[in-house]
Amino acid sequence: MEKKTLYTKLIRIRYNQKIFDIFGDENHQKTFLEVRIMNGKEEYYYPTLKDYIGLNNIYNKPFNGIVYSKKYSFQSKVMIATYMMGLSLIVGQSLTPNYLGYRVSRQPVTYEPPQTSIEQVVKEEIEPLEVETVSYSLENIDPSMYYKDGSDIMVYDNEVLTALGVSEVSFDEVRLTLEKNKKISPEYKGYMSEFLDLLEVKLPDVDLRVLNSNWADLEYVLDINEENRTDGYWSLEDKKLHLKEKYIDSATGEFDEKKFTDCRVHELVHTLNYGKLKVTNPNTSEELELYKFFQRTNHGESFSEGFTTIITDYLLSDATSIEDYFAEENSTFDAYQMTTPICYQTYKAMDNYDLYDFINKDISYFDKKATESGLEDAVLIVDTYYDTAAELDEEDIIDTEYLNQFLEEVLEKRIKKEIEKGTSNFKILSVINDISFNHVNKFKITSECLEGRDDGMIYFLTNQEKNNGLTEEEQKQKGFSTVRIDRGEDKEALSISSRMVVIYPKEGNSTTEYRLAYLASDQEYHDFKTDEIVQPSFENYLGLFQVLPEMDILIRDSLLKDSDFIKEVDQKLEEKRESLEQYQEQKAQREAEKTQLKSELDPILSEAISAGVGDLELCRMVSENTENLSLGMDILAEYRPDSLIIYRNPVSYTEDGANTMISFIHTDGIWKSDDEVDAYVIYQTEDETGINYHLGKLVEENGENHLYDDRGNLVDNTLDIGSTHQLKEVLPEIEKYSIQMKEEFLSSVEFRNLMEELTNEKNL
Repeated sequence: MEKKTLYTKLIRIRYNQKIFDIFGDENHQKTFLEVRIMNGKEEYYYPTLKDYIGLNNIYNKPFNGIVYSKKYSFQSKVMIATYMMGLSLIVGQSLTPNYLGYRVSRQPVTYEPPQTSIEQVVKEEIEPLEVETVSYSLENIDPSMYYKDGSDIMVYDNEVLTALGVSEVSFDEVRLTLEKNKKISPEYKGYMSEFLDLLEVKLPDVDLRVLNSNWADLEYVLDINEENRTDGYWSLEDKKLHLKEKYIDSATGEFDEKKFTDCRVHELVHTLNYGKLKVTNPNTSEELELYKFFQRTNHGESFSEGFTTIITDYLLSDATSIEDYFAEENSTFDAYQMTTPICYQTYKAMDNYDLYDFINKDISYFDKKATESGLEDAVLIVDTYYDTAAELDEEDIIDTEYLNQFLEEVLEKRIKKEIEKGTSNFKILSVINDISFNHVNKFKITSECLEGRDDGMIYFLTNQEKNNGLTEEEQKQKGFSTVRIDRGEDKEALSISSRMVVIYPKEGNSTTEYRLAYLASDQEYHDFKTDEIVQPSFENYLGLFQVLPEMDILIRDSLLKDSDFIKEVDQKLEEKRESLEQYQEQKAQREAEKTQLKSELDPILSEAISAGVGDLELCRMVSENTENLSLGMDILAEYRPDSLIIYRNPVSYTEDGANTMISFIHTDGIWKSDDEVDAYVIYQTEDETGINYHLGKLVEENGENHLYDDRGNLVDNTLDIGSTHQLKEVLPEIEKYSIQMKEEFLSSVEFRNLMEELTNEKNL
């Protein structure tokens, strides 16, 4: 029976205005199927040659690290085979799940040594390849740890170096190697010495053999333009470390010292496990060239860069050991922010892999250990997302179902490891809250893992307890969490939304303790134990939801005495006070600017108001006499508190008494628009009361403009849309500010006179 190829569905994307699902096979190769909707159902089609080649270049790109045989041009033959495969994939019929034996399955990754696929291509395209058998010191080494091609050996595990007699290297020996290298300037030798000192302190047992060989001939070149998206790279081929000419902070335009340091150290970390060495067989005097890689193909690039970034971050951190570094959650990665947090959390979810393994071994070893930990297809899934996000725009990533499933598995592993360590419920919640990648269901997953768990401080309610006393309809509509607070043996537990609970400090004889207060029906805060009314000062209380995620839990009094809880409340209160202090400074600065501006506007506004100038003209006068219209309007409001037009900074807000509101950032009214200023219009109607003006919006539908009123209703199509006036012709600075326009303005004499003028101009 013919063996079927098993595929894992990885991601759904938009490419060339079409939808594609990307699949990976057991050999980490990606294949592509176009998704079309036919009669309301999804059907698969093979891609055209053009689409296939484009996608293949993204997802099956050649690995630059592989050194191909000098005898055969493997790369070109592989490319020929690839193009032939592309031609064979042009079919005109739909593909069902059983077509050509294709089926989707989540299977463990099994790695085949590269020589298998290379031999197969060469046998098919040229002639059989006789792979020379290494019979001396490699005879006891697992064949999957290396691949020998003539005098070249691809090394996938540093045990191979030992088997071939490559001696261990000390830090002092590397320093001597660095000193002898005449290609490196004194300045960059200083940088490399600092790097070596960090390694010796932070990774004292690191294998330096590959690095020592690299550094013997390494050269720095500053040949990357500062506008280039690439910050740096280590080239094994020319033994050069390529950096930018200048690292510039985009915000300040100044030299970015941190970026320069991060990039330099990141590329030096690469020299630990990517390199070339030479060794001579003492028995035969045969000289062999060894190539050490973390990756055997492009498979695993995301984890290669992710772990390199993590080691870089660790070396430059204040942590004095790997254990200390990983004891806290890290979410500050600058490089490869897209996937490094995933690599970081995957590493923390495993307990059978460490950073030394990354340096000493290769990606297939990580694959194996991740699978043993229950994280199957880790590299395949993350690699695909990494390649997609690097090549396509964010909106072209349509579905990441398998990535989301994988992240859920990582979260579950993290939570279960914390449970096994006996970590408190609150600490687990803090860990998940601070985790360095976000997941929409992270607290739902946490709740499911901890359901029914009680550590004496927090108890996670079971589904039955959550829904106790609720009707079936209420259960369906329950869109918020309920926190229950244990108030002691003599009182019934308080069940309330966490949004209605605050944490506040209660002063004692000599100490301060944290207490909870809840918002009761009298709109006063009451202490949760004594029920007395409390009025905590603004800077000294936090909403419970600011410290604990909104979940269905029961809180016991002991939580308020927990050191982790107190530490987090203290930290958040300090942040709140700092924010308040900053706000007060800004407020004071604004008041000073307002006082100065008021002295400039006072004679203009006083005279205009005395002359009976209308609200619109007053707005224009303010606009023409200050660049800060919002501040000017605050001053105008003091002169005209009942102004029919109000300008605000473009932020979310609600004002009582406003019948119509337009905001170009956010709206609590009818319309929302960021860049559709031209769509807002004034139109007129006529009835028995006479001519009336209204605010409306033009919406293009099927190539035609349709007029809608300020409540989103289609206006009578008999109205002449061409007679409308753009709102931006009426109000000054409409593009920059949120604007409230009271209904009375549209019927004011000033507005009607303006409409008459605009109509006359239009008719002329």
